[in-house]
Amino acid sequence: MKQGVASKKNNVKVEPAAFGIIGGRKTMAAAIFEAPQRVKVKAVPVPEVKEDQVRIKIEGCGLCGSNLPVWQGLPWLNYPFAPGAPGHEAWGYID
Repeated sequence: MKQGVASKKNNVKVEPAAFGIIGGRKTMAAAIFEAPQRVKVKAVPVPEVKEDQVRIKIEGCGLCGSNLPVWQGLPWLNYPFAPGAPGHEAWGYID
């Protein structure tokens, strides 16, 4: 799929951005629910890790059945969601 073009098949849009450094901070790709049945991938700053935390480099993720309303879109949900939300069905490794 070309950057900046939404795929009609999967409703995912990739923002044309250089993943790497923005404003002096390292960035990563993040999938964000923009609207019901529409996801955008954009560059966001890599979160800083606090002393009692670990950061996971995600290799893949799914959507739990309990979060299907986010995909479907219900009147009381507010879009866009924050990067990583909803999110408890991911796997990867500690970076």
